[in-house]
Amino acid sequence: MNEWISISEKEPQAWDWCAVAAMDGDQRRYTVAQWKYKHFDMSGRRAYWRVTHWMKLPPAPEEKT
Repeated sequence: MNEWISISEKEPQAWDWCAVAAMDGDQRRYTVAQWKYKHFDMSGRRAYWRVTHWMKLPPAPEEKT
């Protein structure tokens, strides 16, 4: 499994989708967001979350035909 990476240590690659850990006041929150233009693209209430850590998403499962 991937390890959490501090946003202060390393940023994701442009346009990467990542799992993110963020702070909403004193509450820890988790979501999936895309890294765009030096920030994670989150809207609504999540726009106020302060992302502290991220990790790459695992590859999508392959569909068997």
